[in-house]
Order: sequence, then C-alpha cells, then structure tokens
Amino acid sequence: MLGLGALAGLVLLLLGRRHVADELDAARACALVWTATGALAVLVAGAPYTTWRVVEDIRETVSVGPEHARYVGAETKLIDGELVQRIGRSIPAGDTYQVAVAPDAFSEIRASLARWMGYALLPRRQVREAREADWVVTWGAKPADLDLEAGAPRLVGRNRLVEYEPVYLARGPR
Repeated sequence: MLGLGALAGLVLLLLGRRHVADELDAARACALVWTATGALAVLVAGAPYTTWRVVEDIRETVSVGPEHARYVGAETKLIDGELVQRIGRSIPAGDTYQVAVAPDAFSEIRASLARWMGYALLPRRQVREAREADWVVTWGAKPADLDLEAGAPRLVGRNRLVEYEPVYLARGPR
C-alpha cells in the first residue's frame, strides 16, 4: 500500500504538473506550479496509509463499550473516572473547587488530575488556592496531610487503578 501510494504520488508529480499549471493559469510561475503539484502528490502518496490507519483504529475501538469509553482518557493517566464522576455529583454546578494530589502519588496522576477534572467537572470552576474554593478535592491524602485548610473530609472512594489510594472531598474554607 505504501509503495502504491508513493508510486501514485510520483506519477501525479510528474504527469500532473501541466494540468496544475493550466488550472492555476500560471505556466510561467514555476515555483507555484511545483509547490501545488508537490502538495497534491504528497496527499495522494499518504492516502493509502491514512485510510489503512483509520480502518485499523475503527477495528480496535469498535468493541469499546460506552462505560469504558467514558473513562478511557482518565484511565490512561491512572485516574479513576468513576471517582471523578462521584465528586461531580457532590459539588453543585455553580461552586468552585481546588484539587491537590499527594506528593507520593504516581507522576501521571500528579500531572493530569487537575486538567482532567477541569474538563470532567464543568461547569464547576477550578481555582488554584484552597482559600478561594468552596470545595477541596484531595487525591491520595487527607487535606490536613497536605497542609490545606478545609472542613471535615469525606472519603469519596479509593482509586481502583492504583493501590486503592483514597480520594477525599471537603468543604473549602470559603
């Protein structure tokens, strides 16, 4: 397939130059004709691979059920998406929240949790400081263990993907 695509692109590059020049009405603008013809040749050369890749991806993902599809993005970063959904049910839509992760949590979680929750918990608004938050979410430790001011924490659940680390939700100081 790759060879056929490359061959088709080369044929287009060699034989299509005149047609491109006629269409562009730019027989004398050699650079423009070669650029346009080259771009078309690259497009044609890559089409078989692109088509194969899309079909292969569809084959692999067609068996993914709706429940798995909902959390697949979070799970690739070791975040239990179901816990995030539980947190979302507990925080009213107009409230703010702050996310803190224990320093000994996996690096994937530390790097991705705030971003993931920022999308998953919309329209709730994430803030950077606990003192500005209506709610404090902590992953892997209680708020007091992370030196955060917050009300009494409630265990939301344990991350089923990584050593069952605890996830807490507490009222913020605000």
